[in-house]
Amino acid sequence: MGDNLYTDYWQSVFPKLIEQFKAANQTAQLEVKELSSFGDRQNYYANFRIIKGELDIPKNAYAQGRDLHQVLVADDYFKENLSNSTIQVTISKDLILKMEILDASAPDFFTEEDFEQLAKLSKQTKEAGNEEHQQVYDYLKGTYAKTAYWAKEVQKKMFPGGQVQLIQKPTNQANKFEYYHWAKIYPDKASFDYEILAFSVGIDTDKQFTIKVDTVGLGNSDPRRQEYLQLRGDFNKSSIVKNLPYQQVLDKGWKYLIDLTANIINTLKPAYDKLLQSFQGLPSVTVTTKGPIKDITMPLNTILYGPPGTGKTYRLQSLTSDFTITKAVQTRQEFLEQLISKLTWWETIGAAMIQLKHSSVPELEKHEFIKIKASQSTTSFVKQVLWGNLQGHTDIDCENVKFANRIEPLIFSKDEKSVWTVLEERVRNEAPEIINFLEEVKNFKPASGSVQKNYRMVTFHQNFSYEDFVEGIKPVFSVFETDNLQYEIQKGVFYQCCIDALKLAGYDSLHDCIADTRENRFEKIKAAPPYALFIDEVNRANVSSVLGELITLIEDDKRLGSENEITNITLPYSKSLFGVPGNLHIIGTMNTADRSVEALDTALRRRFSFEPMLPDAAIITESPVGINLPEMLNVINARLEALLSKDHTIGHAWLMKIDTMEKLQSAFKNKILPLLQEFFYNDYAKIGLVLGKSFVESKQAGKQFAKFDDEMASDFADKIIYSLKDPFDLKTGDFTSIYQ
Repeated sequence: MGDNLYTDYWQSVFPKLIEQFKAANQTAQLEVKELSSFGDRQNYYANFRIIKGELDIPKNAYAQGRDLHQVLVADDYFKENLSNSTIQVTISKDLILKMEILDASAPDFFTEEDFEQLAKLSKQTKEAGNEEHQQVYDYLKGTYAKTAYWAKEVQKKMFPGGQVQLIQKPTNQANKFEYYHWAKIYPDKASFDYEILAFSVGIDTDKQFTIKVDTVGLGNSDPRRQEYLQLRGDFNKSSIVKNLPYQQVLDKGWKYLIDLTANIINTLKPAYDKLLQSFQGLPSVTVTTKGPIKDITMPLNTILYGPPGTGKTYRLQSLTSDFTITKAVQTRQEFLEQLISKLTWWETIGAAMIQLKHSSVPELEKHEFIKIKASQSTTSFVKQVLWGNLQGHTDIDCENVKFANRIEPLIFSKDEKSVWTVLEERVRNEAPEIINFLEEVKNFKPASGSVQKNYRMVTFHQNFSYEDFVEGIKPVFSVFETDNLQYEIQKGVFYQCCIDALKLAGYDSLHDCIADTRENRFEKIKAAPPYALFIDEVNRANVSSVLGELITLIEDDKRLGSENEITNITLPYSKSLFGVPGNLHIIGTMNTADRSVEALDTALRRRFSFEPMLPDAAIITESPVGINLPEMLNVINARLEALLSKDHTIGHAWLMKIDTMEKLQSAFKNKILPLLQEFFYNDYAKIGLVLGKSFVESKQAGKQFAKFDDEMASDFADKIIYSLKDPFDLKTGDFTSIYQ
């Protein structure tokens, strides 16, 4: 089929094309369905430029495109008005012709392939030497150029004195492919210098163009971020976020997208101005503090050690006030995180579905409840978790789900198009906790004076392991098989502490922190309030085994935000990067009666500061009439140190607030004597050497053996048997005899 057919066709539609081109301010869009009669419509896809009358080197300029160019350059209107312009020409697969005047520097417009390439390796680590990875990387650099052009043209159109901030490459600091491209538009230099609020434009793997008001560099704990989130609400239903399906935009071109973006930003401007004004009136952290929270001089890694009863646990508990702040406001995000942490996955899904009414799984995944639950979980497969829980709790009469082993309550249903709904009346009857949750969310009001505890406490024991402390594989009940167990990687208490500490620095996760620049990380962690992990009885566990690779990461200068920070340690189970924040204190207690400091692993001792907590008789200010408790304590401990060691003494705490004989008798019966029995392995003769004969009585074994021909019986008959007296039978003189 010859080119003259195309020429004739273009000449027949050209008047209409020029008329539209003039009317629509040098852009035109026209159906050209008749081209389908000339052959395979696949061949009618075209994307090329005419620059100053010349056909640019065409990527896809078939015969019909070449002939369109010839008809165009021969036209009088073109010769007079457009001969020095750059014209982008696109013929879509749906046979829509689009023409628009472009800046000569404009890149090709977005295509479906931009979204496909963005999704292809999303969140995967770029591998050196991997040809496919490099090809996607190189392609996406071109997509970034499109996003940059989009943002700069909108900025020039709306904010001539403004600034644009861009992501510079397709991978983040962790060398992983991003799932979005964005650019920030600041209306003026002042807002750029303030760098807290901007208009954001970009594309993502959900195949949508997004225009929104967004904060910059604020963590979820920042009250300004919280105010923003409260205004924004559900991302997909927000009044300050506009998501455009890519089908709406791809066949339109630059002028359409830039003009539409400008119109949308105009509608968002009042909300932007109101937020900016509010932000400028808010401090960066609206909290009042109790205790010297910013002036803690204790080393990052500290162990309080000493014999029993010296107040180590009491000191640990008193330190919690240094890590407690009273917040002016409890934010909605914090409120949701607190509530959702108590919900199961199916309950969270049920609550989200009640709000959505009906949803596909990809849409459900975007709901704020699901995002929060996913952030609290270690799973990397949120969609699979959603599918599993939906199917596992599907109504038994639903024919579109073939899942056999379902678990009550059966509250979900799916239609033939894979759209899920929730049986709300059944939820009210069988899962009222979901309704209660939604009511609490609905009635949320920022609470003043809420206490934020920037610490966690844990007690070590013999079976405490690395899997409990950092991360490990733990059993969970499977929604797929009711009689089988599944396993998942769960974060340990130390991992959770690291996340909590980083949230105080403005990060939402370890990934966000490690992906940030070193300079930003240093400044944010340096300015962050301190966080603490308190470990009671630290020496009861195998500490070196519990810490694992963290033995190096907990060093002061190896922490995130420090001079020699380590950011490339990969955890063995999750394979995720890990680091220890510089604002996280690890404070433990150690009972030297169980194990001496010298018996600890040398590597561990090198990395901790040890603060002794020894018996101090001077602290004892009360005594029963006629008894000198401080002197009694000193004498007992001098004898214990001579018989055993200074690690095997008793603490002043057991003799404090004792102002009656009954209290003293109780302390001896329930605390001091049992400890001495443990120290001496029930060798009461040695206890007698410590307390005196008033506390220990003796008698000869005597002739108490059965008749039996054994010469040794006489030896046992002379044996002395010791026993402890009941302290409640003792008098004042018995206690003073210890030191007199």
